[in-house]
Amino acid sequence: MARVEDHEYEQAAYAHEADPDALSAAPGRVASIVGAAERAAAELREQAELRSRERIAEAERAAEHRVLAADEEAEETLASARAEAEATKERCGR
Repeated sequence: MARVEDHEYEQAAYAHEADPDALSAAPGRVASIVGAAERAAAELREQAELRSRERIAEAERAAEHRVLAADEEAEETLASARAEAEATKERCGR
């Protein structure tokens, strides 16, 4: 399926009469409107893609922070368990 922005209209290719409401001026006006709509759609698409890339990057940074925090917590828990195991060994005389 062809995308709308793949079609370019050359406004100069259409004859314009002095009366912009004349029927012969309609193709040029339509082409102008379609061209403006295509440019607006392309700009909106670019803005949306930029925002989505920024949001993805932020989510990746947040995930990395959560992973680091979980790793630190795991290390602290492991160190605490080792210390507790060592203290239990000493109490039991091993």
